[in-house]
Amino acid sequence: VLPAAADRNRGSRDDPPAYAPHSTRDARVSLEQAIRTVQRATGGRVLDAREAPGGYRIKVLTRRGEVRVVHVDAQTGEMR
Repeated sequence: VLPAAADRNRGSRDDPPAYAPHSTRDARVSLEQAIRTVQRATGGRVLDAREAPGGYRIKVLTRRGEVRVVHVDAQTGEMR
């Protein structure tokens, strides 16, 4: 038998799991910090930035005129 609190955490199939890693809600790196990091690293201009699973998705126009999408981990700040 599970405690009542555990039963409430199970949710429906549409609910994200309570153990989901790297939720931006608990992020160590904010969206604004991620944007500044990408700007410094690429020397480019940010075109779009939004939350994505595990972090942030940032679209940037590089100095060479290329549009790149950079993913930043919300926990570590690592770019990929």
